Amino acid sequence: MRARTERRALLALACALTWTTIGQGRESTSEASAEGASVFIVEEGAPPGFENLDVPQRTLIDVSYGGRDLPVASATYTDTTIRFDDPEAIVREIEDLLYPERVVEALSGRLDAHVERACLEPGVPAGCGLLEPEEAGVIFDANRFHVEIFVNRSLLRLAKINEAQRLPPPSDEWTGLATLGGSLSGTAERDTNYSFRASTLLAKGRTHLDFQSDVQTGGNYIVDRLTLHHDRDDWQYSAGLFRSTPFRVIGETELVGLRARSSLKTRTRLYLDRAYGSRLRVFLQRRSLVQVFRDGRLLVGGIYDVGNQELDTSELPSGAYEVEIRIQDPVSGERRERQFFAKTDDLPPLGQIHFNVEAGFLRDRRDPSVPLDVSGAPLVRFSSAVRTSKRFGLDFDMALIDEETLFTAGALWLGRHTIVRAGPLVTSRGAAGSDFFGAYERGPFFANANLRGVWGESGSRFLRIPSADFTYSTAYTWRNVRFAIRGDVRERAVDREPRFSITPSIGIPLLRRSRFRGDLRIEYTHGDQGNVFFARIDLVEWLDDFQFSQSATGRYEDTRGGPRGIAEADLRARWRSPATLPADVQTDLRLTRRRDRTAAGVNADVRTHRGAANGFVEYSVYDRNRKPETFYGTQFSIGVVGDREGVDALGDSAGTSAILVEVGGDYEGGVFEVFVDEGRVANARVGQPTLVPLPPYAEYRVRIASTGGQSVTYDSKARRVVLYPGTSARLRWEIQRVFVLIAAVVWPDGTPVANGVAYGGVEIATTDESGFLQADVAGAGRLRIEDPVRGETCWIDIPENPAKDDFVVLDEILCLPPEALASAPAPPDPGLAAAASGR
Repeated sequence: MRARTERRALLALACALTWTTIGQGRESTSEASAEGASVFIVEEGAPPGFENLDVPQRTLIDVSYGGRDLPVASATYTDTTIRFDDPEAIVREIEDLLYPERVVEALSGRLDAHVERACLEPGVPAGCGLLEPEEAGVIFDANRFHVEIFVNRSLLRLAKINEAQRLPPPSDEWTGLATLGGSLSGTAERDTNYSFRASTLLAKGRTHLDFQSDVQTGGNYIVDRLTLHHDRDDWQYSAGLFRSTPFRVIGETELVGLRARSSLKTRTRLYLDRAYGSRLRVFLQRRSLVQVFRDGRLLVGGIYDVGNQELDTSELPSGAYEVEIRIQDPVSGERRERQFFAKTDDLPPLGQIHFNVEAGFLRDRRDPSVPLDVSGAPLVRFSSAVRTSKRFGLDFDMALIDEETLFTAGALWLGRHTIVRAGPLVTSRGAAGSDFFGAYERGPFFANANLRGVWGESGSRFLRIPSADFTYSTAYTWRNVRFAIRGDVRERAVDREPRFSITPSIGIPLLRRSRFRGDLRIEYTHGDQGNVFFARIDLVEWLDDFQFSQSATGRYEDTRGGPRGIAEADLRARWRSPATLPADVQTDLRLTRRRDRTAAGVNADVRTHRGAANGFVEYSVYDRNRKPETFYGTQFSIGVVGDREGVDALGDSAGTSAILVEVGGDYEGGVFEVFVDEGRVANARVGQPTLVPLPPYAEYRVRIASTGGQSVTYDSKARRVVLYPGTSARLRWEIQRVFVLIAAVVWPDGTPVANGVAYGGVEIATTDESGFLQADVAGAGRLRIEDPVRGETCWIDIPENPAKDDFVVLDEILCLPPEALASAPAPPDPGLAAAASGR
């Protein structure tokens, strides 16, 4: 506001004049001082002519709480105190207060301004920007005419992520999402293979149809999925062709039939967090970035509002471990605290039992010319799972398949650093199996092992051949050097001898610069097929829009085919310049030498807001008497979204649910960032729809933010959307250019409208004692001005700005009273004309 600017200039002038006075005092007293020593004259109070700066000042002040702006308030302040004219109006804007009346009382009267706690810059001086009052208090920054309010945590209720126990239902309108794609590859001398696929979701409310099909080489048409789903409370019902819940040891099967299972997908994340794991809570004095780390690695982060907050832990991995919570306060800096966390999503919450019932026929895929064959064996299945404590749970599964009964049971235990899962499977025809999984992770060390065994029986449909599989891996990181060992042992009755392999490896970062990186990887494999030694060096360099990479690989094999050495060299140049083109284009050039073959090729990848495509061509020359070959291939992917407003082809994938962001208005070429739950997910151009796929069964907050450049105004508030499978939501924003109107506002009699308050612009503005106004406005229309001296209201017309200048300067502009509005011409912009009616 101009008044604030003048006060700041006045203060600066007072300081300059005071310093000049001190300097003159030095000169006038230098002769009287001993040995020419300087003498400073210190006077009490303000310098002559500036006495009004030493008395209480009354003005409009910006108010915030927890990093959120509250309405501008009127207050009286001195160098050390501040008094609000209406503290009750301020407290009404603060949420999550347990005792509002106590906060009103604490903010009434003359308050300590705590000016010494105002930050010169974020975190400077140490401890600035933080206040822990007994009930409520403030920090007043006189340089910015800004006051921040602080409330003791004991007066705040827990700010929940979502108050509701269940997700609200989505829109009941028809929506559809589809991803269309295909691939084609071959050689100039041989046949070409192709595959085209379509994955479609059609939804209305909580019901959606999931359909996926392929057309493959030879013209064979295959239906991969055709299922109708309906979500209702804590149950999901399905009918059609779907993949069954995985069997222990056997895995999943394709089933044509019906399924009913209990589901927690419609429950809110907060409820699931409480049910599946322990809680993480923090107290924030202002809106801050909160990040959760485990052993120095970032697990999850998000923006949280002021108060006692329960963190969203839905994305944290299963396990029981200690986490470090880092709170990035935008004013006072960073603080850290440690908490213990335990979670598993393999079992239902405590106090609940999970049920799953399936019935139908197994799919038969023996004839590829039949799109959907349901002549398989009949199946009836029932399974259940229960958690007996936070760290222990049980599950069982029973099925009747083609007159063979399968029964399996299992147990899961969750330790502080360990997960163990195991269970047996038996059949009515004498076959049996078991599996075991264990994982341990602590600090830089990680290890896991998986054992699966089958004692087969020729009469069993699924467990006919005895077999045993054992896989394991372990890794340790020391100073960015990663040591790892992986291995496996596989034995089947049809094999003459067991197969095994063990592979130790090491990854070493050779060089790290701002635009250059070098890495070395060495590994050795010993197994039943022989021994293999492998070494690879990768060098990558970035230069503006280009990326250059070179790699050299050496391999020595001593296998049953005899010893041989293989050398490969790759040279790649990648160009990526989305700033100069409306598409993201990447190109690779590759040269490879491997044993008796030399190959040169080019690869191009193009991604636009309409889809993505990739293509490659490679020419190979052989040392032996073999003709050269030309390899080629291409693939594409297009995301399609449809609703009652039409169908749009956007992006390379529509996902299973999505939002469609449309930004319009008078800002050609403008780019805005799209934020979902305070995380940036995409850029949206004005006039160009942007598709953002998002996981279903969730409620999101979506907003846009300007990337800079032109002065614009738009709705910056977050909008809430609820997504279920197959649903989409169109979100529109209108952008208006902003220009600064500078003029002297006068009444029709020529008297200035002094100290008036102007409404109807982008923000509230004021006039000074001479009627001088500087206001941000978004187009032609009218501003309403209240004159506190006369106690009257008048309106001014905002002129057109066809040149789209940043500033429009007028010598004088008339402010018309209500009785003169009838004879004045109507404003060009009916949207801003509403200001004349007081809205």
